[in-house]
Amino acid sequence: MKSPRLRRALAASAVTCVVAGVAMAGALPAAAAPATDARGAVIASGEERASDTIPAPGSPGAPGAEADDGLYHPPTHVPNSPGANAVALSSKPGAAATLWLNFDGGVLQYTPWNTLWQQDAATPIVYPPVNVDTIELRSRIFDRVAEIFAPFDVNVTTVYPGVEKLDRTSADDLEYGATAMITARGLDGLLGVAQEGSFGVLGSNYFWVSNNGEYTSASHLGAVVAHEAGHTLGLAHSGFSRSGQVPDEYYGPQSGLWSPVMGLGDRPLVRWSDNLYPHSTIVQDDLAVITTPEAQITTETVYVPGSRELLPSDKGYCEVDGIAWMIPLEQDTCPTTPNLDPALRLEIARGVTGRIAYRSDDFGDDPASATTLDQSTDAPSEVEGIISTNTDRDAFRFTSVGGPVHLWARPAPIGPNLDILLTVTDASGAEVARIDPPAEEAGTYFAPYANGLDAETELVLPAGEYVATVSGVGFGDLDDNTEFASPAAPQYGSLGQYSLAVTSAPAPGPGPAPSPAPSPGPAPVPSPSSSPSAALAATGQPLPVLPLVGALVAIAAAVVALGLTTRRRRARP
Repeated sequence: MKSPRLRRALAASAVTCVVAGVAMAGALPAAAAPATDARGAVIASGEERASDTIPAPGSPGAPGAEADDGLYHPPTHVPNSPGANAVALSSKPGAAATLWLNFDGGVLQYTPWNTLWQQDAATPIVYPPVNVDTIELRSRIFDRVAEIFAPFDVNVTTVYPGVEKLDRTSADDLEYGATAMITARGLDGLLGVAQEGSFGVLGSNYFWVSNNGEYTSASHLGAVVAHEAGHTLGLAHSGFSRSGQVPDEYYGPQSGLWSPVMGLGDRPLVRWSDNLYPHSTIVQDDLAVITTPEAQITTETVYVPGSRELLPSDKGYCEVDGIAWMIPLEQDTCPTTPNLDPALRLEIARGVTGRIAYRSDDFGDDPASATTLDQSTDAPSEVEGIISTNTDRDAFRFTSVGGPVHLWARPAPIGPNLDILLTVTDASGAEVARIDPPAEEAGTYFAPYANGLDAETELVLPAGEYVATVSGVGFGDLDDNTEFASPAAPQYGSLGQYSLAVTSAPAPGPGPAPSPAPSPGPAPVPSPSSSPSAALAATGQPLPVLPLVGALVAIAAAVVALGLTTRRRRARP
């Protein structure tokens, strides 16, 4: 069959925007409505319509642009040199995928952004450094984005990684990425804008995040970066359907702990979502879309070798045995043998868009594959890990010599997303402890944070081998979530970084002999019913008879012991 004209066959893709903290669809220049022929190639129909979609860069082909000279021009991006607030941070050096946070500005040319906002691919876009720039701002944005992308094999970095880590040269090039242009210059005042499905296309990939000369918190800017990066990975918006009213395109509760990445992302826990919350407007499993290779888009560019001139507008093409050549559009079929005329020869560059994989599981999931903790010193030996999937469980073996054992697991200190469940089992597999304090919203309306994401306790354990297991957990009943409040969060998306430590001490031996000196009596022992730490105190050896001063010291020690109950740690936003 005849192939249609494939001058630049571009698939439409959504552009999404967040304006002054309120997400909305951006009104963009009219785009051609795509049509599809029998071969599945997208072609321009010539019918123009107002739309919030623009062509995904490189779909098909590299995300360059055709200038007035009729030739294909690869995109040109010249980043500015690092400024005074440059900070070198990387979440996973050596990862296949890269997400570069560029705070220092630069110059962009020959991209769809130039065509749309400058009306000419050759006219540069000069974008300045981020507004209200500080080392703390950059570090906090990095922390937030790195935590949201912690489950994946992607390096979030503030260091320019070079074009070899960002650009994709062919379908076989498995190292590629995206540039988050975090700048004071928004496009038409938009806080965030991206091209849906553009991650991993041939060539380069860029998206915009801007505070537009106004103060915007680092945590919110980090959420916008993750949101727009999600669009480049093929994700649509997580909305809220209101009964009898126009649905909200973005779900953004004003109180509570949880909100989806692809919603407004204004709550302390900004997580990937399966969009099964009540009144969801979309059927979308975020993690599956991000990691499923089958969701990739085939791309194709047809051009004349040597000159890099695109396929002429009055020609189609045929392809036989890997040889492609131009044909008149009025020709209906391709011959069975290729046309070998060098003057008609074409070259076809094909590729697929990219997805990012989960990072490799860092620790075993069960007692048989548990990692043995180092308990060789008195100081706690921390181990750091990542819960990377909704079924991931990290198991650690430790030894109790008989007596108190102190365990704690804590999420990322900045912008945590993981709500930790810590369980302890004995050698027979029986559960002896389950630590999951309630998650609570704290802070102010403008600076909320999460309490209760960690798990910490002190147990009195008989001598023996035990396994501590870390996993993610949800909280509350999702049916209680409303348009304005999210008092509950699903277990889905409770992913991220944590640190764990276990310390133990031998059981106390016999106390010293009672003093023969007169004494008002033994120091009181706390009641076992008062708290877990009080119960621990009651299981020790009886306190000796002491002089009055010694009794006061013992009472003070008991008060300190009362403070060793299971406690929660504040997680900063």
